[in-house]
Amino acid sequence: MESSVAPPSSSLPWRPAWWGGWLHLPLALFAMLPYLDLALERRPDWPEYAIGMTLLGLFLLGVFSPRLQAFGPVLCGPRPGARPRVALTFDDGPDPETTPRVLDALGEHRATFFVIGEKAKRYPELVAAMHTAGHQICSHGIRHSWSLVLSPWRARRLTLGGLRALNQVGVQDRRFFRAPYGLMTPPLMSVLRESGITPVGWSLRSWDSIHPGPADTFAIRLAQRARNGDIILMHDAPEHPGGRRPLGIEATATLVRTLTSRGFDLVTIETLYRGDEAEASPETGTTTIGGRTARRSRGRRRNRTARTQTAAGERTLERDRFARTP
Repeated sequence: MESSVAPPSSSLPWRPAWWGGWLHLPLALFAMLPYLDLALERRPDWPEYAIGMTLLGLFLLGVFSPRLQAFGPVLCGPRPGARPRVALTFDDGPDPETTPRVLDALGEHRATFFVIGEKAKRYPELVAAMHTAGHQICSHGIRHSWSLVLSPWRARRLTLGGLRALNQVGVQDRRFFRAPYGLMTPPLMSVLRESGITPVGWSLRSWDSIHPGPADTFAIRLAQRARNGDIILMHDAPEHPGGRRPLGIEATATLVRTLTSRGFDLVTIETLYRGDEAEASPETGTTTIGGRTARRSRGRRRNRTARTQTAAGERTLERDRFARTP
């Protein structure tokens, strides 16, 4: 589902914590402390340890909390619309045992799947099923790995490798990306910024990968916490083969029913990003799967239908006029 213009991440509203935008400065100071100690030829005192641990804690908080936007803007929500809406997002798929159950539970409603590149290459038919059902497909990296924190080179390899894997199964969408574990590291943010990719976080985390259940109670409580414009984090597959099955797989059907009964529309990340203008303008995109290109443009389809009906009416009038001519 390729967009003609990929929205740059800089267009996101940036609302960091009070220290977020300047976090790189104290971190740079923290990195200099050992060299200062060596230059002074003495062991650091406890204030230096305290400052260092505080700055390290702030750094880790920025890495593990995308909503703080410590290293750059992240699409986290809530982004309210004129009508109540939420974006259901599913990570870690596809998986042949669990993803079809989530697709069945979603029915006619729309969601966004952040898929693992290696899994997408292994199960291209599931990626095709997601697209056929009208869901948005985005990258979750080439594999689910902590290695994004290691270096800019590693971040580039895992991030762009995931996009190349999706390209191989026919998905050309490179507008949005969610990092494994939601890690927002400076190397990763630099790669995304250079590539014009918008990082996506969440505003409502379900914790379905560790919640004990029961599924219906979990889904109802999660739906009651939802607000207009929320991005809800779910999982449609275990993180690794043979891992613990997320509760969200069994809870999706109840969650969908409860959200819709509360009046929420279930939309994709693309719709949430574009805001209310997405409902007034066509949602276009192309995806080539199985050697065929499927074009989705609701607005253009409606216009094409209207033009067909008008042309048919004109042909009927012309035929009647010709029949009455002596």
